[in-house]
Amino acid sequence: MSTTGVQRGMTREEVTDLIGPPSNSERADLMFGGSQAVSGFVGGGESAGRTARPRRGLLGRLRGRREAASARPVVVSDGLPASFSSAFSWFYPRFPAGQDTIVNIAQGVVTGVVSRSRGDAPRPTEQVRPWAADLMTGHIARVERDLPELDTHSNWSVLKSQEVHDEVLRVHTCGPEGGEISCQVRRFGDLDVLVSSFETIDPAGIRASLPGGYITQLDRLLKEYGIRVGSTDVAHWMLCRDPRSGTPAVHLAYLSRVKGATVLMPWDLLTPQEQQGGRLRST
Repeated sequence: MSTTGVQRGMTREEVTDLIGPPSNSERADLMFGGSQAVSGFVGGGESAGRTARPRRGLLGRLRGRREAASARPVVVSDGLPASFSSAFSWFYPRFPAGQDTIVNIAQGVVTGVVSRSRGDAPRPTEQVRPWAADLMTGHIARVERDLPELDTHSNWSVLKSQEVHDEVLRVHTCGPEGGEISCQVRRFGDLDVLVSSFETIDPAGIRASLPGGYITQLDRLLKEYGIRVGSTDVAHWMLCRDPRSGTPAVHLAYLSRVKGATVLMPWDLLTPQEQQGGRLRST
C-alpha cells in the first residue's frame, strides 16, 4: 500500500472518497499520440445573457445522477462516454506532503500508484492569465446584480474569494484536447473549481470543442475527475483570449448541490436545444 492509502484494484469511487479528485487528468490515448447564464465579457463591455433555472429538461443528465449526499464526494459509477479512453492518469501535486503522486486507472480501477519527491520547490505564485483578473471580478459582480440570491450560498462567497481568484489565474491549462474541452480542477473545501482555456473568444469557435453541447461536455469532465453534482458545489471558469488581437472574454458556470438552487450556465455556449431545455429569465 502506498503512503497515499491508494492501492491497486481500488475503484475510481474509492480513490475519490479517500483523497478527492485530481488536479489534472490525462487521457492515455492523448498522452501517447492516439486519437443561469451570463455570457462572457468581451473586452471592457458586457454581452446580454439569460439565467437558466434548475429544471430536469436543462440539467437532467446532471441532476439525474443525484444520490444521497455523503460526508465525502464520490464518483459516479457509470462508465465514461464511448469517445473517452478507458485508461488515464490522475495527477496529485504536493500529495502527500513533499511529493507528487500519479494514479493510473484503466477500466475504472487503479492499476498503479507512483509517488515521488518534489524537493523543496515553492508553490507557483505567477499568474498565467493576469489579463482575466478584472474580467472575472466584473463578471462575478454582474452575476450578483442579476442573481442576488447566489450571494447567500456559502460556496459562492468561497468562489469569489481572493484565494480562489488567484489560484484560477495560476492554473496552467492547454486548451481543448482531442477536439474536446479540457480542464484542471482545484478543490476548496466542498467547492470544486474547474478551469478551462480557449484561444478564441468566438462562441461558435468554443462550441466546436463542445461536441454534443456544453452540458454533455461538462458531464464528461465531472465524470473524468470524479465529481458528482449533489456531493459538492461546482464552478467552471472558462478563460478565453483571441491570440491575434489579445481581446479577452470569460464564461462561468455554477451548480449548487442544494436542490432547487439557481443554476448558472454559459448561455452563449449552449446549443439551442440546451437553451430551450430549462425555464429562462432574461437578465
